[in-house]
Formats: sequence, structure tokens, C-alpha cells
Amino acid sequence: MSILVRRRFRPSGLSAAAAIARFRAQGMSPERRAHPVARTFVTALWLVAVLVQVAALAIWIGRGAPRLPASFAGSPWALVAITVCSFATLSLGAFLARRLPGNPVGWVMMIPGLALMPVLPSALMVHDALEVLRPAPGLTSTVAWLVSSISAPVAIGSLTVVLLLFPDGRPSSRRWAVALLVPIAATALLTLGSALDRTLIWFPMLAGPLDPSGIDPGVASLTRFAGFLGLVASVLLAAGSLIDRYRDADEALRRQIRWVVVAGTLTAITVAPLLVGRYLLRPGDAVGEVIVVVAALGAATFPIAVAIAITRADLFDIDVIISRTLVYLPLTAILAGTYAALVAFLQRVFVALTGDTSDAVIVLSTLVLAAAFTPVRQALDGFVERHFRGPGGKATQRAGQAPSQEGSASSVDQEALLALIAAQVERLEAVEARLLHLEHGPRLGRGLPRRRGSRRRAPSA
Repeated sequence: MSILVRRRFRPSGLSAAAAIARFRAQGMSPERRAHPVARTFVTALWLVAVLVQVAALAIWIGRGAPRLPASFAGSPWALVAITVCSFATLSLGAFLARRLPGNPVGWVMMIPGLALMPVLPSALMVHDALEVLRPAPGLTSTVAWLVSSISAPVAIGSLTVVLLLFPDGRPSSRRWAVALLVPIAATALLTLGSALDRTLIWFPMLAGPLDPSGIDPGVASLTRFAGFLGLVASVLLAAGSLIDRYRDADEALRRQIRWVVVAGTLTAITVAPLLVGRYLLRPGDAVGEVIVVVAALGAATFPIAVAIAITRADLFDIDVIISRTLVYLPLTAILAGTYAALVAFLQRVFVALTGDTSDAVIVLSTLVLAAAFTPVRQALDGFVERHFRGPGGKATQRAGQAPSQEGSASSVDQEALLALIAAQVERLEAVEARLLHLEHGPRLGRGLPRRRGSRRRAPSA
């Protein structure tokens, strides 16, 4: 029967060790073999985009990294931050698309990188065109218009679509499939409103290629505002989709979702000022450049978290990261505020008593902070332990690892699972053979208790 079981459960040409390795390599999602054409296309697309970015960076740095004529993105810090965000989303999206070509998450994540990639080259083209005393060439104006209209709306809308499709590339239900239309429509409206503007949003020194006499400025503003509201609604819908998945998920999927929730929250907090400042309020370039740097670096964490959640969520404890963040962020704010208030108060006291400031204030304030660090940290840690980690603390997290194994086992393909069963059957057969040998062997009973009247029997032929 055991031979029959082995033939039934083990695929041909797959050893037991290979079956176990294949089973464990499946991760939390089914194995999807990459088609050679898809892998080649992703690699070629990534290589072309990276080469364009590297060439633009080399030209820009070779000129001394000057300020470029781009609103909100003219400073070196803003341009570097945009380039880092573009490279991170493009590279990690390409990594997921190569590994799981049937999962749209990787493909959609490449879109923000491709949308932000032309920002630096187009800014260099506009810079070169403005150095001569003649109108910008038609190609430069068209490229600048496309980048100014498309880059930011498409990048932000694509990240929202990733949230709706995470982690398996499908909406959790039919109603959430309809929700995919919201970020797509919002991106189209925001892009259209930017394209209809009389001057380019990111390059205000250039006029739009469309005839301004036939376009009412109020139409462009109203279209941009509708697109802005649509993106806000899509973020709320994405949050609802993740909550819906989290309720019905096992521990493995919940760990994945927690990774994305942390990175998605950070991205939303950092990108929201960019949306408001770029498409509604329009502050000065000095404030806008700071907003762009913060938004780009915050958005760069999102593809990293998604890649970890899909491929390596079991290697990093997201609960520890969340709990440490909930402890040390307020701890830093409390200590910094206390230090500033204490220095100001003690300086006033010294001025009132001695008529002059004193360096002893800094020393006293530092000593007070050093004495308060441990009690405040312990108080915050206890608060997080009671309200966020649950009654079991870390033990609860360890106990939750067993369901994750069951969830990952249910997600592998049938062939690898049957191969694992065959390997376990072989191990049981080896144990059974050893027991039979001990039972019928010539030296059975040496050192083992025997019932009275029992006799050893030779193994029958």
C-alpha cells in the first residue's frame, strides 16, 4: 500500500527533498511560473527606464547639479527625492512582476516609477530651451506638457489601485471590483484638469499647447477639484477594502496586510500635502519643494513594504515594528517638547535671578531628560502593551504563527502538497521498518521488560 501511496502522491521526477523544498518555497501565495516573454519584457522595460534616469542624472550632475525651472521640483533635493521614489517603485514593481507575472500588483506598481521617470529629463530639456532667446521647441513643450499633466496623478492613482488589488491581484469581492473605477476616473479627471490649464502646473513658465481662448479657466479648476475628491474617495475605499480582507483573513494574510497598512498610512500622510498644495492651494516653491521631498520619500516606502509583504512577510515581525513605532515616536515628541520648554523656562529663571543667561540651563535640562527617559518609555510601552498588543503580548503573536502555517499550506498547489504527503509516508515507512526489525530481531528484549511466561519467537519465513 505504501508503494501505491508513493505513486499516487509524488509527481514523477520529483524527489522527496525537492518536494519539501518546493513546498516551503511556495510562500503565502500560489506559485505562478513566469513566462519567458513576460520576464524578458519586464527586464527590458526596467533597463531602459533605469538607463534614461542614469543618463539624465549624469548630465545634470556633470553641469554642477543646478536648480532647474520646475515648480515644486527645481531644487537638487526635490529632484533626487523624485528620482529615488521612481527607482524604488519601478525596481520593486519589476521584481514582483518577474516573480509573479500573473499577479497585477507588480505591473501596476511599475506605473508610478514610469510616470515619475521623465521628470528630470523634461526639466533638463526645459532648462536648455530657456537658455536661448527663442520660444521652446515643439518637442520640449509637448514633453513638458505631458509630464506636467500625467506624472503626479498617474503615480498617486496607481498606488491606490495597488491597495485595492493587494495581495493576490484581485478585488476581494465584486463590489470592490467596481471600486477600481474610482481611482481610474479620478486620475483621468485630475490629468484632464491639469492638461486644460493655460500654463503648465510643473513648468509655469511654459504655456499649454491647447488654445486658451476656447477653454474656460473655471472648467480646468473644477475638473482638477473633482479629480482631487475622487482620489480622496479612492484612498478611503482602499482602506475599506483592506479592512474587509483583514476580517476574513488568516494570520499569514493579516501579517501581510499590516505591512501594507503601515506603509500606506505613511504614504497617505506624506502625499496628502502634495495633492492639496499642488492642485488646490499652490504655495510658493520653497514650501512646495519641502512638500515634494517629504512626499517622494514617504511614497518610496510603499513599494518596499508591498514587496516584503508578498515575498518575505514571515521573515520580519511587523508587530514589533508597529509597537516600537508607537512607543518611540511619541517618546521623541514628548522629550523634545519637554527639553525645549524646560530650557526656555530655566533661562527665564536665570535671567530673573542673575540678569544673564547661563550654560548651566542646558546641563540641567539634559540631566532631567536623562532621568525622565526610562520612566516615560516604560509608561508608553505599558500603554501600547495594554491597548495594541493584546493581553497575550508577544506570546499571542507566537501562538498566531500556527494558523499562518495552515494558511500557507492551503495556498500551495496540489502537486507540491501531494509530494509532501508522499515524503512523510516514506518517513513513516522507515520508522515502521525499524520497529519491525527491533521486534523480530535476535536481540530484542535486552534491557527491556518482558511478561512472565512469554517466549521469544523467531521471525517466520
